Amino acid sequence: MRQFNRKHQTIHWYSKGDTWTFNADCIRLQHHKKTEQNYKEGLSGSGHADTPLKPGKVPESWWAEAKGNGLAMTAKQKKQYVGYPTQKPIALLRRIIQASSNSDDMILDPFCGCATACIAAELEERQWVGIDISPKAKDLVILRLGKELGYFGGDQFVVHRTDIPSRTDLGKIIQYNDIKNKQYLYGEQGGFCNGCEHHFMMQNFTVDHIIAKAHGGTDHISNLQLLCGSCNSIKGTKSHEELLVLLTDKGWIKRKKAA
Repeated sequence: MRQFNRKHQTIHWYSKGDTWTFNADCIRLQHHKKTEQNYKEGLSGSGHADTPLKPGKVPESWWAEAKGNGLAMTAKQKKQYVGYPTQKPIALLRRIIQASSNSDDMILDPFCGCATACIAAELEERQWVGIDISPKAKDLVILRLGKELGYFGGDQFVVHRTDIPSRTDLGKIIQYNDIKNKQYLYGEQGGFCNGCEHHFMMQNFTVDHIIAKAHGGTDHISNLQLLCGSCNSIKGTKSHEELLVLLTDKGWIKRKKAA
């Protein structure tokens, strides 16, 4: 074990102003016997016993994997699962979109991955835009548009740009395989490979681009990682997401949070 069991993920909420959309009635959970009784008892004690029972409660800021609510890990929902390491359940994104936007609003996912937010936005009758630098993401967007929405020939909705602009905001960058980068990354990763998660001596690591330079990645430290020789060989010019899928398929790692 390297850390505590990861039993939850935090969803960050932001607003650009003092007003925002929150559709509480769209996301209420059905009362079960305990919450219904507590609600009625609370009304009785307040002197407003005739107040009608609202159709369920607004969820807390933590959402348990309750049976039947659709929020189970995507890996358990085989109809949705496409093997993308950070894939989330559609029900999760639908709840967020229902609560925080209205019909015909625009949903933007600038790191859309396997297009879950895009699919959820379409199902909730929102407009949407998804962006991702990964060629694999482009293929998955087209696949899911056809498989889950019936938009066969989904490539008509996808613009594949190859004229990736160069970044000008990174300042002076040292050579990616400079020993300074290797020493820094070794400390950041605690000596563990960022692929198979096994521990190695520093000399057994190779500095690798998370996003290949051929696909728009840079030599900046934020785009670098350490991989053992085996993982580096398996990854080649593939994306880091594809490497993790390959390692999972081979049974070399078990990624409980792959959904």
